[in-house]
Amino acid sequence: MFNFRTFSPDHEVRGLNVLNMASAIDSQSFLPLYEKYELADIDADGWYPLQTLLDVLYELSRMPNSIVDLVGIGMKAMETSVMPPGISRMSFSEVMALAPQVYQLNHRGTDVGEISVEQISDYHYREITCVPLPDDVWYGAIYAYVRTFVPEGMGFRIYYEPEQLRRDNGGDVTIYHIELKH
Repeated sequence: MFNFRTFSPDHEVRGLNVLNMASAIDSQSFLPLYEKYELADIDADGWYPLQTLLDVLYELSRMPNSIVDLVGIGMKAMETSVMPPGISRMSFSEVMALAPQVYQLNHRGTDVGEISVEQISDYHYREITCVPLPDDVWYGAIYAYVRTFVPEGMGFRIYYEPEQLRRDNGGDVTIYHIELKH
């Protein structure tokens, strides 16, 4: 089971990401959690302790159908993340190579975890993550990132590495595969 703990107590996330996560899912289940953890009045330009958000995600994960909510939260967070200048004019391979930088632009602290991306072939990438977010949240973030930058006319699929124990289940890292399709 995922431990819902940051790697360092000073890990913070951009306010815009926190603010928009509430709009990702059914507000009846999410907004009371934001109020409980004093996240109801967020400054989009501020920085907030990720641990507080992880506490919210922990409670949310214990609710029915939480996987859909967690993926949706990850998608919404990525849709509102700060991106490097000029990313929209880059090739898909260049965009994928920038994924670690995108993460670093939206998180700060002593140890926020890390992401690496390997290009396996022209149409296959592998993202290796060791971040303090639940796997399903990060799956949603990857989905939104790829959906935003996938070349026109191409589809894609994302899946967990079947031979690797995921972080949520006690593994050291989680590996995601991104495959583009014509």
